Amino acid sequence: MRFSIRNKIITYVAIPVAAICIGAMVWTLSYVRNEAQAAIREKLAEDATVFASRFEDYIGKAARVAETTAGFMEATDDLGEEALYAILRSNVSRNRRVYGAAIAFEPKTLFSDDRLFCPYVHRDGDDLRQMDINREVLDWYEEDRWQWWHRAKEAGHGIWTDPYFDQGAGNALMVTYSTPFTRNGRFAGVTTVDMSPPGLRETVAGEILGGQAFDILTADGRFVYSPNADSIMGQTVQDKVTAIGREDLIPLIERMLNRSSGTEQTAGIYGSEPFLIAHAKIPSTGWTLVTYTPESVAYAEYRDKIAWVTTPFLITLLLIVGCVLLVARRLADPIRTLRRHAMGIASGNLGVDRFQIDSNDEIGDLAEAFSEMQDKVADREAQLRDARETSLAQLLESAPDGMVVVDKQGRIRRCNSTVERIFGFPLGPDEMRGGNINFLDLLVEEDDHPVIKELGDWIRAPETLKPSTALHLNGRRRDGTEFPIDVTLSPFREPDGRRVVMAIRDVTAQKNAEQTLARAKEEAEVANHAKSQFLASMSHELRTPLNGVLGYAQILQRDTDATPTQKEQLDAIINCGDHLLHLINDVLDLSKIEAGGMEIDIGPCDLHHLVKSVGNISSHRAADKGLQFSVDVASEVPRGILTDGSKLRQILVNLLGNAVKFTEEGGVALRVAEIPKGFLQLEVEDTGVGIPADQLNDVFDPFKQLDAGKAAGGTGLGLAISRQLVESLGGTLILTSEPGKGSCFRVSLPLEEVDEVELDRQTTSHDDEGPSIRAAPGREVTILVADDRKTNRDVLTKLLSDVGFRVIEADDGDVAVEQIRETRPHAALLDIRMPRLNGIDALKLVRSDPQISDTVVIAVTASVFPEFRRKALAAGFDDFLGKPFKAPALFALLVKHLAPDLLVTETAVSRESVNPASEESEEADTAEPLPSTVIEELAKAVAIRSLTAVNRISEKLIRDSTHHVTAIRIRDLARKFDFASLADLVSDLKKQSDTR
Repeated sequence: MRFSIRNKIITYVAIPVAAICIGAMVWTLSYVRNEAQAAIREKLAEDATVFASRFEDYIGKAARVAETTAGFMEATDDLGEEALYAILRSNVSRNRRVYGAAIAFEPKTLFSDDRLFCPYVHRDGDDLRQMDINREVLDWYEEDRWQWWHRAKEAGHGIWTDPYFDQGAGNALMVTYSTPFTRNGRFAGVTTVDMSPPGLRETVAGEILGGQAFDILTADGRFVYSPNADSIMGQTVQDKVTAIGREDLIPLIERMLNRSSGTEQTAGIYGSEPFLIAHAKIPSTGWTLVTYTPESVAYAEYRDKIAWVTTPFLITLLLIVGCVLLVARRLADPIRTLRRHAMGIASGNLGVDRFQIDSNDEIGDLAEAFSEMQDKVADREAQLRDARETSLAQLLESAPDGMVVVDKQGRIRRCNSTVERIFGFPLGPDEMRGGNINFLDLLVEEDDHPVIKELGDWIRAPETLKPSTALHLNGRRRDGTEFPIDVTLSPFREPDGRRVVMAIRDVTAQKNAEQTLARAKEEAEVANHAKSQFLASMSHELRTPLNGVLGYAQILQRDTDATPTQKEQLDAIINCGDHLLHLINDVLDLSKIEAGGMEIDIGPCDLHHLVKSVGNISSHRAADKGLQFSVDVASEVPRGILTDGSKLRQILVNLLGNAVKFTEEGGVALRVAEIPKGFLQLEVEDTGVGIPADQLNDVFDPFKQLDAGKAAGGTGLGLAISRQLVESLGGTLILTSEPGKGSCFRVSLPLEEVDEVELDRQTTSHDDEGPSIRAAPGREVTILVADDRKTNRDVLTKLLSDVGFRVIEADDGDVAVEQIRETRPHAALLDIRMPRLNGIDALKLVRSDPQISDTVVIAVTASVFPEFRRKALAAGFDDFLGKPFKAPALFALLVKHLAPDLLVTETAVSRESVNPASEESEEADTAEPLPSTVIEELAKAVAIRSLTAVNRISEKLIRDSTHHVTAIRIRDLARKFDFASLADLVSDLKKQSDTR
């Protein structure tokens, strides 16, 4: 809210004064209220004491009637029944407070026998009625409930009873005063007077305020009197407040019953309205008189005084506020006049008339100074307007683009000479000014074009235009040639209204450059596609013959008739083939990385197992060169991490392989530790030849190879691929090296820990791991092999036939489909590239035929790029096997997709075939470690992944019963191609040998 001078005067003067007046009024009212409350409480307490004394006098007179009668009975002992009734009639008739009177005699006091006698006279309307209570009503002598007899007899003095209903006698609600009398020093009886509690109100009826009520309570809280007669019989005040849910009043009631007098405040006894309670004792009875006065009644006099207290304050407040408002207006009016003129000038209206303020004070001086300032501002504004016109014209003229300022009517208000140059018009800026812009002469687009319509709308309503709105149009020069232009529109305000500024740029050169760039990009994409096609074709063509080489080598390796020399030669073939495959994969990996096609599969990874597995492989290679090798995993490093395990394995294998390759003396160390800020650090350090400082970056260049690398052999792509893989995992690879001392490769990766329960659910599969299987006894398992190359068919046929499968061959897709229809094989292995009908089209025919659509079909192809794999699986293949493949990988897919009852894993067979005595031989096996020469031979075989050499060692150990259990374990792991577990076993065997 705007805080004007008038508002400030009101705020700083009227509001504080009003607050003071209101505060004084509130304090006065509070003081008067407190004084009134104290006086009212004191008055109510005095009234309660007066009422109590009135009741004391009232019931005291009634009690004296009974005491006088008791004295008379002690003095006279020869009265007859009629005389007794006469005395009682006199007591009742002469005392209006007395409802009834009685004389009760102790047996053998009036008569010689045990007869009870109690003459009683009570009011019956306007008459009196007499009776013998004992004869007509009850036996009070035997019944303890009659307080007027037993309590008076026990106390030996006069007592008041609790209220009771006198059934059969007075038939009324009453309280009784009873006093004993004696004869010859012995208790002779009691004399009583009865009073009706409802009659007690008449004692103070004239002094009770309207709405005021009172109760009379006994010492234990029973009602002697209450406005509600139902409350008197048998109910205590504690019972009453409990019944209405106000147990919180019980402490207040206890205070009233125990104190002589006082006042309290509460609500809930008589309605919900707050009450003031006053109480006082009636001394002779021990009763308590309690008065209940509504606050509305008690404070009525106080409310009448409020108007007398507040009226002077309110009148004073209104007078002060009125005066302040008047003064504020007188002061603010000249200032408001001055403000109106200032706002007019601020809005650009410098031609407003000078004004006079009739005020001979500071405000008048301010008005005069303001008028002088108005004249000076008008002169200055005129100068600025002229300068602005000149500057704007110069600015437009210096702009590299064509600049046109158009008003709402489409008239050209300003333009520069660049417009003439762009469009080739002979008119200059001065000749064009004032003319109407005609877009049909400047633009190729017709006037009904949506963009032209929108442009016209913006010119007519500049306020709807957003700054720097760009339009892409086509211009037409004077000679009729068309060319592309960009028009940028912005709203522009001038003193006489809004305008639209159009910046027109000839973008012919830019468009030509864009077209050239687009053609270059298209050519690059074509070249990149051709490169990808070439790499895919090269990979396929290299893998296809390599599949035959490695396939036949695996078949011959499984031949038990091969001599040890032949098996070693086969191992060499397989190792060379694996090395060639590794080189091919390096080239393809680098190509994928450069093309941005490397796929990262982030998931749980067992880091400890991965490091141990890689370390075991590298340790054997290091041992072959006589190098020391160590692995150190810090205790704080978690077992499970989230990363791409296969990529991390490839990184470590490359780094450790390089370290061993370029180290001739000393050793290689692998260290794993957790570093701050959530990173994992893996270091590979060697004592090799080292790298000069000026060549540190060259080792990561895939197209540069140092002299040491050329001498050691290899493609030189390993480090380049490793760095790219590390970066794809979000980490860094740093190299430090010193010639002649060695190198250290430091890998830092983001560390995200994985729960070991989740880690244990993951399964890791490698191409060289898997079960060795055979057909189940009595079951014929039929497999279709479809490939246009006989070599590939022969490899698959031989591998499958050797494990008991029936194999059907097909050399093309159409033949394969017919064979599937005729033979219904358990699974079909289809090559993708076949001349007449390729594997994907053949699969479509299989899936479209309801009778054979559920056939298990596995793609077996040398096209192993990820996109090709996805394409094959999307086409409907059940699985994918890349060439060249290892036999266990093939068997693993068959185990995965064929019914369990069709196959028996070779692992299970080996366990069943173990001699029962193997358990007995285990003790001997553990007692006698393997010879160190055998362990070293096994370590070398595992390091070069020679299945033949491992099988030869296991067969030799099986014949030696001393190491039967260890031999069986080696054979089982070899049949599963589980070289990682074999490496762990070799490590354990070395430890056992060292300890013994």
